[in-house]
Amino acid sequence: MSLKLDLDTPSEMQDRVCAAARSRRLALGLTQSDLAAKSGVPLATLKRFEQKGLSLIHISEPTR
Repeated sequence: MSLKLDLDTPSEMQDRVCAAARSRRLALGLTQSDLAAKSGVPLATLKRFEQKGLSLIHISEPTR
């Protein structure tokens, strides 16, 4: 018996996350400017995230 896994590439996952974030923002009726003001994240950063994705976010290891 063989098992075949269909895994997304990092690029495909990134695209899905970007689309989901944009979709959620729009579902909440927020513009990018609204979200920037409410979240404290610079507008330019939000725009780049929705266009280019996770590569803009630095995820660090938790501190102990």
